[in-house]
Amino acid sequence: MRSQWRAGMGGFYGLDLNVLPEMWLRLKVPEADRDEVFESLLQMEGSALAFMHKKKAGP
Repeated sequence: MRSQWRAGMGGFYGLDLNVLPEMWLRLKVPEADRDEVFESLLQMEGSALAFMHKKKAGP
C-alpha cells in the first residue's frame, strides 16, 4: 500500500482503499483474516497521517 497514498493541495489525506481487492489476491490474504488486516491498515494509516501532518506543521 506504500504507493497508494491519496494527496491534494494540503498533502496526504489517506490511502486509496479501492486497490484492496487486488492486494488481497496478490498477497493471498485469507478471507477470514481480511477484517483484522483492514482494521490494522486503518490504524497504521491514521498513525502515519498524524506523523506526516505533525512533521509538516513543524516543531
